[in-house]
This record gives sequence, C-alpha cells and structure tokens, in this order.
Amino acid sequence: MHSPPDWTGNSREKSLAWVANQYSSSFQTIQEIMESALNAFNARYSSIHESEHHPKINAEICLDMVSMQHQLPIMTEYRRYVIIRGFNETPPSYAPGLEWITAQDFDFRDEFII
Repeated sequence: MHSPPDWTGNSREKSLAWVANQYSSSFQTIQEIMESALNAFNARYSSIHESEHHPKINAEICLDMVSMQHQLPIMTEYRRYVIIRGFNETPPSYAPGLEWITAQDFDFRDEFII
C-alpha cells in the first residue's frame, strides 16, 4: 500500500486508479492481502541481496511517508511524523520532515497528554 499520488499536478486518472485500488483491496480476505503483499515484495526486491532489504524497505517507507505529508488532508490535520526507532538504530539521512526518536525520548509536545 502506498500513499496517494501527489494532489498537485497529478492527473485525475492516477488519483482515480489509486482510489479504485484501495477500494477493491478492502474486500480482500486476510490471506489475499498477504499473498498480494508477498507478490509485491518479491516483484520489487527479488533481485536485491537479502542484506539490502532492510535499508531499501526503510527508504521506500520514508519516501512514502514524506509523500503523504504533501496530501492536503494530512497537511491540515497532522502536525508531525514520528518514527519510534530502536536504541541502536541510526536515523537515515534521506528522510527530511520525519522525526526518528526512541520510545524513551518521545514527547507528545502538546497539552492533551499529561
């Protein structure tokens, strides 16, 4: 699953195709979703050595999250993207606009949580 196409300058057809794909996937069984995910993974990463899977997948997820930040509903409703990382995990340099922090260091920074 990926974020929708950027709403600035993208064709209506791309947006409609994304909506249709999301809608049709909502009728899939858990097994069908898993098979679809495995097929997508194999199609994308079968030619990449297993040791490179983790960094490549992290990069793809980060780029998708950055893309989501440009969606109008996200821009108006959410303030920040926080990724809880492990203590030994180093934040990637290619993820501008994403906060990579440990659970211990996380702070909501708002008045809703005491």
